[in-house]
Parts: sequence; C-alpha cells; structure tokens
Amino acid sequence: MGKTRSTDVDLIELHCYAFDDLQVSGITASVDFLNLFTHFYTLDQEIVSTHPLTESYRRVYVYHLTPGNFEGLVFRITQQHTDDPSAQQILVSAIPSLAYLGLNPHKFPTGITYLFLNEFVSELKNSTRADLFLERVHNLLNEEEKYFNQHDLTKVQIRILMLLAKGSTNAEIAKTMILSEKGVESAIKRLALKLDCYRMSRSQQNLRVLLLRRYAQLLGLI
Repeated sequence: MGKTRSTDVDLIELHCYAFDDLQVSGITASVDFLNLFTHFYTLDQEIVSTHPLTESYRRVYVYHLTPGNFEGLVFRITQQHTDDPSAQQILVSAIPSLAYLGLNPHKFPTGITYLFLNEFVSELKNSTRADLFLERVHNLLNEEEKYFNQHDLTKVQIRILMLLAKGSTNAEIAKTMILSEKGVESAIKRLALKLDCYRMSRSQQNLRVLLLRRYAQLLGLI
C-alpha cells in the first residue's frame, strides 16, 4: 500500500526512462516519497502526466543510461528537453566514464544533472521527501567533468573501441573514420599497447577479443 501523500509540500511527478532492470532488482522501489508520483517508461513510450503544471507542482525526468541504450536515450533526452524545457532532467549511469561511449556534455541539454548509479541510490536513501532529494541532487549540477573523464584514451581510440564492439572489420572502421586499413591496424596496435593487451595476443583476432574484454572492463560490465 502506498504512503499517504502530503499536501504541505510541493508535489513532484517523476518520469523514469529505461529503469526496467532496476525495477526488477528493487532499486527503484525506494523512490516513494510522501510528495511524489512516479511513472516508469521504456524508451519508446510517451509520458502520461496526471497533473497540470503549477507553482506547487514539478515535473522531473530521470534517465538510466546503459551501453545498450545510450544512442536512443540521448535522442529521448534532447526531445524531452525540447518538449518540456522547464522540467529538471537527471541522467543516471553505472558507467565509470560516459566518454567511453563517445559522449561529452555537448551531446546533452544545458542544465542536466549527472549521477552515477550508486550516488542516485545513496541520495534516495538519505532523503525523506522528493523536494529534499531534488535539492541534494541539484547541488551536484556543476560536477559534470568527472562523469566524462577519458583518462589517457583519445577520442579516436574510444571510437575504435566502439566500432570493434559493434563487430566492424578493419575495412569498415577505415571507411567510417576516413583512414587507410594500414592506419587502422596501426591504431589498434597502439591502443592494445596502451591498454596492456598487445603482449597477450597471439593473433589479430585474439587481439580484438582482448580489446573487447578490456573495453567491457572500462564500461564496468565485468
């Protein structure tokens, strides 16, 4: 049975996208504050708002980004910001660096708040009301740099890792990045050296497997 909603504080409607797996694990069950109405959606679903916007009512969008949904999610975030520019947007991810997916702050609307999944859960557990939770989250607004830290990988190397993960051949990578196949081969070797994979490889195919395993580690998947 849900908690009784308070009329003494602002009402907040939380629209959560792509939280399917987290709902199953019970994490999003924590999102149940006294002044909160929560709705969950897949990426292709449209929002269903139950309240008109007023001074005492706020609408917030929360997005769960994963390596499998980031392309569609970035489009959804941009679209939602255009449709509802006054609403607050929060991007939640367990990925150590969004740069590993070729993302940077310019891909997102100005003013979006970034949170690692553990931070999101922690803020939920340490708040008793939705407005207090959002106030705590808003204080993290200017820390975006740490969510896009590339460490010592270049943008080109990250792009190569992403294309390898999609199963692209050297010829396909060369065409996409406007390089020669020899240039791609050399770039992959340099990347493997940087990620300490080259010395363990016995063949070009084995090198790809090692690089993909290392990429999965960088994304926090293994």
